[in-house]
Amino acid sequence: MRRLLLTAPLAALVSPLTMLVAVVAGAVVAFVAAGTVFHVSASGSAATGYVLDNRCADDTGLVADAHYYADRPAVPLGPSLPAIREAAAAQGLDVVRRTRYAEPPVTVRGEPVAARLVARDGATDHLRPIAGGSGPGAWVPPELGLTPGDSITVAGAVVPVAAVYPALTDPLDDYWCAERSQLVPNTLADTAPAALIVVPDAVLDAITPLTGETVRITAGRPARTSAEAAAHAARVADVAGRVRGIVGQPLRIDDHAALLGRTGPQAHRAVTESLLPLSGVSLLIGLGAVVGLARQWVLRRHAEVRLLWTRGVPPAAIGGKAVLELGGPLLVGAALGWLVAWLGVPVLAPSTYLDAWAPVYAGYATGLAWLACAAVLAVATTLRVRRRFQAAAAGPGRWRRALRWLPWELGAAALAVVSWQRLSDGALVVSRSELLPRVDVLALMFPLFCLAVITGVGTRLAGLALRLGHRSRGWRWPAVVWAARRAAAQHRLTVALLAVAGLAVGVVAVGVGISGTERQAVLDKGRLFVGSDTAVRLLSSTPPADGRSAVPESLRGRATEVGVRDLDLTGRAGKVLAVDPATIADGMPWRPEWGGGARLDELMSLLGPAGPDGAVPVIAFGTIDPQRLVPDGIESVRVVGTVRTFPGREHAESMLIMSWEGLATADRRGFTRYVMSFEDAATVARELEAAGQHTGWAFTARGANDALPFLVVAWTFDFFVTLGAVLAAVAVAALLVAVEARRRATAVAHALLARMGLRARDLYGSYLAELAGLALLAAALGLAGGRFVLATASTRLDPAPWLSPTPVPAGM
Repeated sequence: MRRLLLTAPLAALVSPLTMLVAVVAGAVVAFVAAGTVFHVSASGSAATGYVLDNRCADDTGLVADAHYYADRPAVPLGPSLPAIREAAAAQGLDVVRRTRYAEPPVTVRGEPVAARLVARDGATDHLRPIAGGSGPGAWVPPELGLTPGDSITVAGAVVPVAAVYPALTDPLDDYWCAERSQLVPNTLADTAPAALIVVPDAVLDAITPLTGETVRITAGRPARTSAEAAAHAARVADVAGRVRGIVGQPLRIDDHAALLGRTGPQAHRAVTESLLPLSGVSLLIGLGAVVGLARQWVLRRHAEVRLLWTRGVPPAAIGGKAVLELGGPLLVGAALGWLVAWLGVPVLAPSTYLDAWAPVYAGYATGLAWLACAAVLAVATTLRVRRRFQAAAAGPGRWRRALRWLPWELGAAALAVVSWQRLSDGALVVSRSELLPRVDVLALMFPLFCLAVITGVGTRLAGLALRLGHRSRGWRWPAVVWAARRAAAQHRLTVALLAVAGLAVGVVAVGVGISGTERQAVLDKGRLFVGSDTAVRLLSSTPPADGRSAVPESLRGRATEVGVRDLDLTGRAGKVLAVDPATIADGMPWRPEWGGGARLDELMSLLGPAGPDGAVPVIAFGTIDPQRLVPDGIESVRVVGTVRTFPGREHAESMLIMSWEGLATADRRGFTRYVMSFEDAATVARELEAAGQHTGWAFTARGANDALPFLVVAWTFDFFVTLGAVLAAVAVAALLVAVEARRRATAVAHALLARMGLRARDLYGSYLAELAGLALLAAALGLAGGRFVLATASTRLDPAPWLSPTPVPAGM
């Protein structure tokens, strides 16, 4: 009992600096534990949001298709619609839209016209009338030349015109986008596409057969988290079964919510597997700060600890005393770390939406982190006291002397080599049949192992330099010399501080660099696939005879026109791309790495019309003989340059790039025309329609590929920023420990400076020089290591290496 009483807390005797270090250490460990939980939850929400952002709102539930085909009877959904609405409302799915299509004979002023009729719930509420807009009747596009009050004849019945609306063009808004394949023509034709006429339900009730009928069911409020998406998927699955029972006939039902419900949990799993080793390393670093706290406490309580030791108190009891005194500050720091991790979600996490369980689980993780801190503090204090008093006379053992000289960088280097081999073997390649990439934990640790090796070698060399710096001369700059000698006198602490700070800089550089590389890589792959940020298809395949570009004046300088011809050569895909060398840079991206270092203007200057021998100059890439890709009407081609890849290649194995001028004798009707631009698709389509160019589907670089595997890797390395923040906090704690440890030396230094005739500002200048030197060395070491890791690892962290191009390291 007496020994337990001797271990009673004497918090008043704990110095404010020691308490501050305890708060920082507790906050660091809790921040890592809680931040991991928040990051995992936010990753699932971000994955769910990505799927929602890349889908039409009507395609996030179920679609019941009535199967209107000529060779099978129709399944009418109209009689079952009230029961379907009731079943959907019971599950909270409040958006039910019925859409029907028909292509009956339509005449305008006695002349037949190509037209498609559509009736959709609330259709006229999502159209902007140019003229009219009130009263029952049909809504017609302007190309029919009708005005409100006119009429059209549909299958012999007269239907009045209620309004004229502007033609629908891709990209469509949220209400219409699910019907894209029905509303926007995508076939190449020299004639105008069929006019889309929006009619009331009563018009189509009398028309049979219909060409299509669908009912789309979803929720008006989109899911924001993975838990909400899973609940939505369960409700949709229940409604799908009810709809089958209501209709009572074979019915095609597409459940689009199932993928949405699986995406979040799979993202949770992938990110968790990726973050566990990083979080483990971060926790060990934070617990290392707790070990430093134990050393500082023993140093500050040296006299009292010696007194307790002489009275027979065992080291374990003294360790318990340290926990009783510092447990409160550690708990305050843990609560602060949990709060900072939660408040930092908008900055550090990939989404601001968290599952309901995230703060609770983060609280549990914080509690476990605090218990770990208390246990480490007790053990570290116990071992420190035992070593200081029981083993002081014996001196350091052989194993401790061996550890001092053991080059641990060799072990880290061996792990880095193994990790590199796993990374080079495609450890992060995502299968075409899988949603997210397979996670190889050891492969993902390569950046950290590599940084450890580089930082370890750098700090070891810095330690040798510090020993030599202890003999430095040159008192012409007393502040610098004093700083060098003071750092050399505490070379172990200085080297530790340099190592932690260098790792912090390097980890942040690697995290930001690889995360940016992944995001840029998926954009570059999309740009090469599509041809630019935006590609809008023109419905006329033949360019004007005078060679004028289809790019309107309003888009000049921001767009270019290209012609594409796809070839299938016995299973091998080839492509011919006709470009305008004068404007291609206005609408197509280019990186010198894609052309082996060549600039785009240099390559385009090689193109032009056919030469005297009839050969057209082309730029080529791929393994197919260029002569096999020659378009009809051209005698031959002459390869004037080669590139590694080129925008607009899609899945082509080989490709020829030529100027429009080279197609003077070719059959231009075999080319599909596109307008490539860096503008958004809506702006490009609107300007082209205003200029009289009929447009088809619009394609974007961001929607060309599935970016989710790349984003999962990016979110993983975003956590490196959190790890860097932890290392920076540990560096601050180490600096506080250094200040505490050198208090007595500082007082002696003040007295010595006064005896030497130096002023106090020389002492403060020496501190400034010491900190500045450490900061510069740490920044140089961390940035050098980060650049090396970025250059070697970023190209290997490609979830889809079969898609061109190879990722280019960000910032290099």
